[in-house]
Amino acid sequence: MMVPVAFDLASRRVRVWAFLEWRRAAARVGLQAPPVVRAERAGGAAEVVFTEQVCAVDVPEVVEVEVGALMGREAFRRVFDARGEREAIVRALEE
Repeated sequence: MMVPVAFDLASRRVRVWAFLEWRRAAARVGLQAPPVVRAERAGGAAEVVFTEQVCAVDVPEVVEVEVGALMGREAFRRVFDARGEREAIVRALEE
């Protein structure tokens, strides 16, 4: 999928954000500074521990390239399927 973000009048090329795929990444989740915790009842003090956690998240793999013309979904998919690798896809889009 392509999203146009700019057009260069001199070169007549369109800058696009091209979505390539979803990839899995690790994200560390935690608090920069733990909040202040207080008991709501007298004598109800409890120990509260805040920890970091690492979890898997899906992130979009997007490249910014300049193209001569916008492609529809089917045309973009054909380029993606024919090239396979990220660098080859980017080179094909920039031609």
